[in-house]
Amino acid sequence: MSVVVLLPQLAYWKYSTGSWIYYSYQDESFFFARPRIIDGLISYRKGLLVYAPMLALAFAGMLLLPRRLREWSWAVAMFTAVDLYVVLCWWCWWYGGSFGLRALVEAYAIWAIPMAAMLEWLLSRGQVVTAVTLNTIALLICLNFFQAAQYWRGIIHWDSMTRDAYWSVFLRWRVPPNYEDLLRPPDYDRAARGEHE
Repeated sequence: MSVVVLLPQLAYWKYSTGSWIYYSYQDESFFFARPRIIDGLISYRKGLLVYAPMLALAFAGMLLLPRRLREWSWAVAMFTAVDLYVVLCWWCWWYGGSFGLRALVEAYAIWAIPMAAMLEWLLSRGQVVTAVTLNTIALLICLNFFQAAQYWRGIIHWDSMTRDAYWSVFLRWRVPPNYEDLLRPPDYDRAARGEHE
């Protein structure tokens, strides 16, 4: 039955290229000896926790899973380790022009489990912690929406953000006069060879 799901793609490849299987990425590849996990998580170019800071709750929640949802703890931990490793071994670890690290969006469904564990724990700590938690969540959601709007207006650059560029436009609707000087486009050729761009 699973072949039925693959059949349209296989038929398209056969029609377009003459081959049932076609690798469309040509010279692009993974560099499994050089994962860019730190960059993928916290860089200003596309760092997951910079552009989706709410996910910090999910990562913190993984520490609670062995006590709160033991049956999920190993599966979530293994999925996270493998997913981060494989996704961030791709030569273009920032995945081109987008807002944030789009290649990890599918993992949000799994990371909802430890996030829920963390939220359950925080919201059971009393009124003060609950109020701080809910206000922090509201601020993080607002920040995420604001940054997405900045991206759509061209204020957050699609692939060339740096620390200086990020902070020069943080919570602002306009770019400073020297904004272009603060950006650093990635070196796609070096990255394609597995070198730090």
